[in-house]
Amino acid sequence: MQSRAKKIQRIVKAQEQLKLAEEWRLRSLEGQLAETEASERELLTSLGTDSALHGLFLDATARRLRSMAEDAARIKQQRDQQSRKLLASATRLKSAERLLDAAEREAERALEKKELLDLIEQTAAPNDASLP
Repeated sequence: MQSRAKKIQRIVKAQEQLKLAEEWRLRSLEGQLAETEASERELLTSLGTDSALHGLFLDATARRLRSMAEDAARIKQQRDQQSRKLLASATRLKSAERLLDAAEREAERALEKKELLDLIEQTAAPNDASLP
C-alpha cells in the first residue's frame, strides 16, 4: 500500500510543477498585456499634446496604434486560453491530492489491520512455557 501512496505522491509533485509552469505562463502574458497597454496609453497621450510634428507622423501613429490594439487582443485571447489551462491543471492537481489522501488512509488502515492481527495471534497463541 505504501508503494501506491509513493507513486501517487510523485504524480502530485509532477502536477504541482505543471501547475506552477502554467501560472508562470499566465503571469508572463499578463505582463506582456500590461506593457502593450502602457505603450498604447503613452502613444495616445503623445497624440493629445500640441506639437508641430504631429501631422507628419499621424499615419504612422495610427498604424502603430492599430498594431498595438491587435497585439493586445491577441495577448488577451492567449491569456484567457492560459487561464483555462491553469484551471485544468489545478483540477488535475486537486484530483491527484484526493487520490493521495485516499491511498494514505488505505495504507494506514492496512497497517492497523496487520497490527491488530499480529496482536490477536500473540494473544491467542499457546504459551509453550514448561512448568517444573
